[in-house]
Amino acid sequence: MIGRVFDPWRRASTWWTLTHLVSDVVVGTVTFTFVVALLATTLGLLITVVLAIPVFWLLMVGSRGFAHMERSRASALLGLELADPVPRLETASW
Repeated sequence: MIGRVFDPWRRASTWWTLTHLVSDVVVGTVTFTFVVALLATTLGLLITVVLAIPVFWLLMVGSRGFAHMERSRASALLGLELADPVPRLETASW
């Protein structure tokens, strides 16, 4: 009876899931700080559109990088294969 209580803690998947949940605190804090800081900077520089465009571009590229990191982290720790929702560009024509 007691052995059945501790069965989930003997599985490796439980520990990988727990590692994913604990690392969510750090990853969430870093990504939230990055997005909010760049979004606030973009909105502050919106009066001069020329200066706001590179900051907004950095925000979009950084967000895409964080999304790729999250997909790879879910794949490594949880065994989930999440496809990239944005399709690749096929050709460079108009």
